[in-house]
Amino acid sequence: MNAEISRSQRRRSFAATRLCSILGVLGCAGLLALSSCSPRSTDLRTLAPADALIYLQTNDLGAALRPLAESRPAQAIDGSRPDFSSFDGVQLAIVVNGFETSEKKLNEEQSSAQVKPNFVAITDTHAWHFQAVRFAEEKLGSLVAKFYGDKPQMDDPEHNGGRDITWTAADGRKAFAFVIGSVVYFSNDRASLDKVLTVRSGAANLASTGKAASSGALATGYVSQNGIGQLSDLVAIRVAAAGSEDPQVRSAVASVLPPLAREMVAEVRWSADMEKGKVVDTYDITIPESVRSALVDGQVDDLNLRLRNAVFALLRESKLDEKTRAEVADIVASVASSGAGDQTTFTPTGLQRKTASESGLIGQIVLQFSGG
Repeated sequence: MNAEISRSQRRRSFAATRLCSILGVLGCAGLLALSSCSPRSTDLRTLAPADALIYLQTNDLGAALRPLAESRPAQAIDGSRPDFSSFDGVQLAIVVNGFETSEKKLNEEQSSAQVKPNFVAITDTHAWHFQAVRFAEEKLGSLVAKFYGDKPQMDDPEHNGGRDITWTAADGRKAFAFVIGSVVYFSNDRASLDKVLTVRSGAANLASTGKAASSGALATGYVSQNGIGQLSDLVAIRVAAAGSEDPQVRSAVASVLPPLAREMVAEVRWSADMEKGKVVDTYDITIPESVRSALVDGQVDDLNLRLRNAVFALLRESKLDEKTRAEVADIVASVASSGAGDQTTFTPTGLQRKTASESGLIGQIVLQFSGG
């Protein structure tokens, strides 16, 4: 048990170091902007592909992180108050184009699933091109070296009007960056980076779809229907294991949850903002009309029951027996409606859920990395 806790602490400590390193590099980007050209706002959605699975954006990383510094959970980690002032004015977007899963053997009987999101981080340094290149080569390069544990080989030729950088570690792992003008792209996956760069060659961008909000909040996000399906693939086994002791039910939940998620949710929009000293996360969930009509004909208090009935109906054509269908419907509805209550309202397109907390969703993610 103690060994397991120790391993967990080491993983969290490494994750916290990695997170602080990333934030430190982004802070350097902000300082670079202040010392160079006059900072100006860029609509980062115009640089992201229209079919991105997941898109996250903040036009002021410092403002988005500052509520975390004031929260009790963050201060409880080491008793200090984090200073995020170096991130003020830093614009950052993250595009997730897919996930890779692998299995890592822990011992003869246990293994753990390893999940790697294929992401591209986009930041506009608002600096001269040579300064943005230096930032990528030096700051991002040192970040990659810290991740890999040694200094990787760097190749940085001019390509397609910009500087194309590849770092290769001794064990073959690679990281990538592309710098064009003042914009820096950074990725852990070459195919994802190339996909994002096609937007510069005329491919449709996310802004043209009108699906993701531009600004006006601390941070915004968007998850497409395909993104919802891939995320549900990742959580299906965990939900199944926690929801029932019956192996048949667990197997059914794991197999039917991803297609159910795709059928029940069209897309999700998220925004975070400050209200009365709290971070309010708002989730606007778009639901197809066929499912929505089964949910909105009643009160929000009945949401769990209505979700359960909707899931049960969607499983009618499955090969599951009625008892298993009922148990699966109960588990899925319980997870989907957890914490709804007074903060959930019906909208013309589906449901809207609001949560208020000290640090918000961003803070919760950061605290998970930091062991809080």
